[in-house]
Amino acid sequence: MTLLVVIVSHGSAQTPPPNRNVTDSRLAVKINTALWSDLRFPGRQISVDTQDGVVTLRGKVDSEETKKAADDIIGRLEGVKEIRNQLQIVPPERRAEVDARDQAIARALDVKLKEDPQLQDAVIDTRVDAGLVTLSGQVRNAAARSRAVELARAVPGVRSVRNELTSAPLARSG
Repeated sequence: MTLLVVIVSHGSAQTPPPNRNVTDSRLAVKINTALWSDLRFPGRQISVDTQDGVVTLRGKVDSEETKKAADDIIGRLEGVKEIRNQLQIVPPERRAEVDARDQAIARALDVKLKEDPQLQDAVIDTRVDAGLVTLSGQVRNAAARSRAVELARAVPGVRSVRNELTSAPLARSG
């Protein structure tokens, strides 16, 4: 009897809301599929991040038209609440030069971040697109966030820095 009640009770229970990570992952797949299948946006190398329906685009594209096409393509998809288009325009003839400079900036910044005593236990990911540095990850406190931005701005070739670091006490490893 109890088993029957549990089964009936379970069958009539409300379906739990979908996990946000799963929803965001599905949305990212939809976005990537839509971008790849649209002839205005062929073969671009960009990153698509989604969080609660807010889409952030990072990377390099060939023209302003391509950048606008990304907004148009993504804006039509169900589940997209906002688009943060951080794509950088780099003409094809300058792509190799800009990519090489971005790699040099990323290497120099990684060294500075790892060597800084204030950031020893921080987990910082860097992305460089045409001199625009995006810092993401987690640091111990607001002072460490500021220090990471300060170090990034000091690297030659950096045009601007986007600080997406979060701060919270970090557990010591080892």
